[in-house]
Formats: sequence, C-alpha cells, structure tokens
Amino acid sequence: EFYSEDVTVEGGVIIAESFSGEGEGASYSISITPSEGEVSVEVEENEGFNELDIGNATSKVLKLIFDITPPTVIFAPEDGTEDVALDSKVYITFSEPVFTSTEEDPPTFEPVALDDLTGTVSVRKDSIDGEVQSFDMAYNDTTGVIKLTPSDSLISAAHYYVAVTTELYDEAGNSFAGDSAYFKAEDIEPPTI
Repeated sequence: EFYSEDVTVEGGVIIAESFSGEGEGASYSISITPSEGEVSVEVEENEGFNELDIGNATSKVLKLIFDITPPTVIFAPEDGTEDVALDSKVYITFSEPVFTSTEEDPPTFEPVALDDLTGTVSVRKDSIDGEVQSFDMAYNDTTGVIKLTPSDSLISAAHYYVAVTTELYDEAGNSFAGDSAYFKAEDIEPPTI
C-alpha cells in the first residue's frame, strides 16, 4: 500500500493521486500544485510495500525551480524622482539574469550582450515621445546593470523619460514586458524678472 502522505513534498501541494497496475509493474503518480521557487519531491525508504511486504528503496530527490515571475527592472534615479543632480548617471538593474531568445521551437536562450540592448534603451527629454538624448550605454552581464552616462550634463529643470523596450526572458522563459521611468533634473537656474 502507498498513499500521498508517504510522499514528502516541499514547495508545493499534492492535489491528485492515482494507481495503475498491480505487483511489480504497479505505478503511482501524483499531481502537485507548486509554489513559486524550489519544489522538491521524495519518498523515504519503506513507505510503500509490495505483496511480499518488501518496502521501497529511498527515492532520489526530484528538485526543480518553478518560476512564473517575469523579470523586472529597478531604475536609479527612481521613477518620479525630482532634483536629480546634473552630473548623474542612469542605472537600470534587472531583477534576475536575462537572455535573448531564438525563434526555434523550443527556443534557445542566449545571455544578453550590449548589442542586444542597443536601440531598445532610450532617454528622452520633455515626454515619453520627446527628443532622444545622447547617452553612452554600458552593460554589465554579471550584475545585470545597464549604465547610461549623458554625453553632456543633464539640462537644468528638464524632465527625462527612460524606457527599456527590448524583448528579454529569464531562465524559465518568462518574458520581460519592458518598463519606463521619469525623473526631473535639479533646477540651478536663478529666477529672472
């Protein structure tokens, strides 16, 4: 006899079980609703017994990562920040490693390189559709950080909109939907009369 209680599940819940066959050819299956993160399943020694009262050997531990959360980005300066120093750089940090994908079925994921980001990361002045500003871009594939350095200093009291529109994926194939942020440069111009 063998029951779902004999299976150790971490990071999920058993929702269904079924038996098929008898004796040596018998099989048992379970369905698990996983939680986000690591899920492991194992059966300890002597949890199930055959008709000769011989118990099972300890199973190998089945571990997998269940990931349904798409990658996100964090902007620095943060969205909505005002009085940003005119010599500031813009940093965009991915929440997890990101990859490009091939058109194959199944797709192949390749680590992101600077060329993959060129033309899909922009800084615009005055509105999200405003004039594209000149920024040098660097990408650190170890930390997942894009660094944007303005060619000249930011313009006093100007509104800036930063956008990332590239199609990227995490290791589980969850797609990055793109994101944007707004900040305003500090106002160093004296008032005029």
